[in-house]
Amino acid sequence: EEFEINDYPEIARKRISHREPLAAIEELSGGAKLWIKGQYHADARKMPEGARKLFVEITGPTQITVQKAKNEVRKMMEALAIRTLNIPGVSRDVIGRAGRYDPATGK
Repeated sequence: EEFEINDYPEIARKRISHREPLAAIEELSGGAKLWIKGQYHADARKMPEGARKLFVEITGPTQITVQKAKNEVRKMMEALAIRTLNIPGVSRDVIGRAGRYDPATGK
């Protein structure tokens, strides 16, 4: 399986390419192996012939472990992408905000 990460924000691409997140996903999935392959291309129209966009290659002993790993990669990339958007009310809830707990709102 493959999961393309080329179009995600730079911070998310860099984070997933480190050993620790990959190892954590491999452990959570139950034995899948993950490799970062391809090359980052900002503009797909200017890609050289035969070049591949940046992606995560996922292999595993069973289809279930591969699917688990792919879902974990997707969740991590989406969470990191949301944090970089700086949308008021969305990113703060994901990251957490400073201040007091309000029992009326639950936040």
